[in-house]
Amino acid sequence: MFALFVFLISPIVVAKEGVKTVCKADEVVGSYVNFEEPYLFQLTLGTGSIANLYTTLFPDFMITFGTQSPFIGSWECRKDGTLLVTFLMGNYAHADSNPYTGAPISDISLASHDRATYLFNVESIDSLRLIQSALRRYSLTQDPTDAGDGSFLFENAEDLLYKRLIPSNADLLP
Repeated sequence: MFALFVFLISPIVVAKEGVKTVCKADEVVGSYVNFEEPYLFQLTLGTGSIANLYTTLFPDFMITFGTQSPFIGSWECRKDGTLLVTFLMGNYAHADSNPYTGAPISDISLASHDRATYLFNVESIDSLRLIQSALRRYSLTQDPTDAGDGSFLFENAEDLLYKRLIPSNADLLP
């Protein structure tokens, strides 16, 4: 499962010095997509500071390698003009036996929780650039809403562009 999350927030690269605008709450609300072949990473920023992240990577090889739940969290525009997003998610690992009966199975079960925090530059009304991320891992007995708990796993400098998904009438044409 750790490898799955590393894929989500890697590679480690130096952030580009690019155009930067100021994060404005009424302008960043929307749906953004990052395409890292062959997977889509779908970020939704809603009113009331609601944030969701889902990737088409999650369902791949669930039984063999495990998976993660969708990332659910919140966001805020910081005073320095950047966008801060924090997510909570569950990690599911391969299970060889039923924990209640001991009978052999081939399934997945909840193994831990993560708290991921992403920092974006707002490049335009239609694009966000992920410039930094950090991850904390929580056991099933720890509270992932407590930013000071859990185990700090890593921090990355990033350079991943998320583009706003804009509806188009061209989609209706043959």
